[in-house]
Amino acid sequence: MVNDETKQAIFFMTLIIGLVMIVGVLALFDLLSLFAVLALILIVLVIMYLQFPNYFTEVKQYERAVVFRMGKFLKVAEPGWLFVIQFIDSFKVLDMREVTVDLTEQHIVTEDNIELIFNTVLYMKVTNPKKAVINVADYETAAKKRVQARLRGIAGNMKMTEIVSNVDDINEDLFEYMAKVEDKWGLTFTNVEIQSVEIPERIQKSIQERRAATEDKLGQIERAKGAKGEIDQVREAADKLGPAALQYYYLQTLEKMSKGKSSKIIFPLELSKLATGLSDKLTGIGYEEAQEKIAGKYEELKKEGKDKESIIEELERELKEGELEEELKKEKKQKKEEEND
Repeated sequence: MVNDETKQAIFFMTLIIGLVMIVGVLALFDLLSLFAVLALILIVLVIMYLQFPNYFTEVKQYERAVVFRMGKFLKVAEPGWLFVIQFIDSFKVLDMREVTVDLTEQHIVTEDNIELIFNTVLYMKVTNPKKAVINVADYETAAKKRVQARLRGIAGNMKMTEIVSNVDDINEDLFEYMAKVEDKWGLTFTNVEIQSVEIPERIQKSIQERRAATEDKLGQIERAKGAKGEIDQVREAADKLGPAALQYYYLQTLEKMSKGKSSKIIFPLELSKLATGLSDKLTGIGYEEAQEKIAGKYEELKKEGKDKESIIEELERELKEGELEEELKKEKKQKKEEEND
């Protein structure tokens, strides 16, 4: 069945060919000079060449074109050649492939007045070109703003430690929030993911100031708990320390992991979970010792040329199979023997 584009194209080409034939007939009967015929044919060909892009547009296999005639929606053009009438028709071509949208760094102040920098990525694709053009002015920008507004509302009502330990839940909330506009905007959001959470440099300086202010209060607890890790000490003495001390030690531990090599601290979300799992498995092993072990293994695997994803998978496997637990036990046993010697 011949579609409208084909009919319009046939009409356009027939008009041009007919004009050329008429001129040829006139020339045959000496009604036009040969020079005039050639000149007219050349003019027609030049006009066709110059106007071809204005009347024909190529719609690729992964694209769709939303066509308007005199300002009103006409149709969604499928892949192929699209014929449009100048000054009457207009169109917008949309890419139907899944795209990755990186959101700019977003600065958010948490409930406990700590400014964090979020790096988020959004995966989406157009499923209904008509809605994507008519119902939203710029669907990509609109999606960015919606994610940023939701994330600001969530993180602004949470403490820093809550954000770090609940990143997966935040991702799920963002995904469900974006799903609410999928039908209206003609889009599908396949994933929304927080890639990293960063602490600005000035916050690192405040960590040092906070350490000096709370050192005297924590000294007695440190002596009472002996060799236990700082995080375990704060947990066991939580009733006495309160939120300020807990926050201080958590930031202190993160600062140690940065090893002074960077101007900012990036929360090791996956490593923190692994360290927690390792410390929970071993009696007498504090979170900080487990964290140092995980960080050390991470650096070793990184030097071998492995990427982040494969390193995390390897560490998760070793934790599940008990390899990390055995290594840490041997290291503590060896260290104890060396101290006895």
